[in-house]
Parts: sequence; C-alpha cells; structure tokens
Amino acid sequence: MNKENEEFMLRMMQMFEKQNEQHQAAMTALVQAMTSKSNDESRSEMTPTTSGVSQTQLMNDIGSRVAMFQFDLETEKTFSKWYARHEAAFTVEGKDLEDKSKVSLMMTRAKSR
Repeated sequence: MNKENEEFMLRMMQMFEKQNEQHQAAMTALVQAMTSKSNDESRSEMTPTTSGVSQTQLMNDIGSRVAMFQFDLETEKTFSKWYARHEAAFTVEGKDLEDKSKVSLMMTRAKSR
C-alpha cells in the first residue's frame, strides 16, 4: 500500500471513530434526558392517551412505521440523519407517550452491529 492510500485509510478510520463517538454520545444523552424526567409511576402501559389509544398500541403503531436504525459510515447512515427523518413519529405522533416509552421505542429501533 502506498503512502497516499495509508494516509487516506487513516483519515477514514479517524472520521469513523469520531462519528461513532458522536453517535454513542448522542444516544447516551438522549437516554439520560428521557429517563431523567420524572414520570408518574402509577401510570401503566395500558393507560389510554388523549386520543383514546393505549400506550402499547401507540408504541406498536409508531414502531411499525419507523425504520430500523443501523449505523454505517460508508453510506452515511448516522443517528442524527435517522432521527431527523423519524423525529415527527416520536414528537408529534408519540406526543401522548410517556418519556420512558419513547426511549424504549427508540432503543428497539436502534440496531448495533
């Protein structure tokens, strides 16, 4: 391998490591933010939302429409791009979900290699 290829591969590896660190930091921050909010623990998964749909049904509905996330640097599949594409599912459609349910749903749709 010539010097140019070695330098290119090193830059690519550094970029991959940086994006992976950013992904991990974003996931950690998201989980911490979502779980740090105090929830009324007496509310159960089957509590109807304001639209009359149960938490479980709403999670199932949203989960069936949100694509599975899988990080891939080569095709630029990053968490921030995935979340931007599906943000409305969590914030608008899932507005009646408890924060812990949103985190759970998001984590089930995130797939690690």
